[in-house]
Amino acid sequence: MKAKIVGMFVLIILDIGFIVNFNKYSVSNKLVCIIFFVATILLSFTMIMGKNKSIRQTIREKKANEAAIQSLRAGNIPRLDTSSLILKEGEFSSFECDTYTSTVKNKLVGSTGSGGGVSVKVVKGLYLRSGTFGSRRIYKDVVEKYHGKFIVTNKRLVFLNSDKGFEIPYPKLTSVYSSGDTLNIQSQNKSFGVYLSSPEIIEELIKAIART
Repeated sequence: MKAKIVGMFVLIILDIGFIVNFNKYSVSNKLVCIIFFVATILLSFTMIMGKNKSIRQTIREKKANEAAIQSLRAGNIPRLDTSSLILKEGEFSSFECDTYTSTVKNKLVGSTGSGGGVSVKVVKGLYLRSGTFGSRRIYKDVVEKYHGKFIVTNKRLVFLNSDKGFEIPYPKLTSVYSSGDTLNIQSQNKSFGVYLSSPEIIEELIKAIART
């Protein structure tokens, strides 16, 4: 899309120059100008059609999400035929996908010496730490992603990862809510954020299961 916008801008600039000097051109040059005019019109049409297609796709996705949410609120809990988990007696999976969680860690990214001292926030995510002997250490907030598999069953929520995996049975689930592309899960004093394409649907799925 950005390339098309740049191309459109260039064509418009050229077209303006062609229009100003059109009467001065020879017949062959006028034909070249007409070709550029047609190219501008075709590119404009393509961009408009692409935008309309994107809008229609967004509307279809919104309607599909609304239908899925209404179905879940009506108590229609899906069941998957297979699961990556070893399921317990009476347990079935309702959702499973590859995704990731993330944490923000303040890490040392540079240093000019050693020693203790105080840490001062310079800009968002960047800290300057001064040592007792005039040293300077640069710290920065670094986002670390942990990829794994997120699974929702009728008994628990599971994220499979060797370092940041978790398992939450429904009785220990405090809250669940979606925000942007994140499903936020609270279990007592611990919180987790799982990144999903449609977290609002999975939120409703979890709430529907919790109500049963």
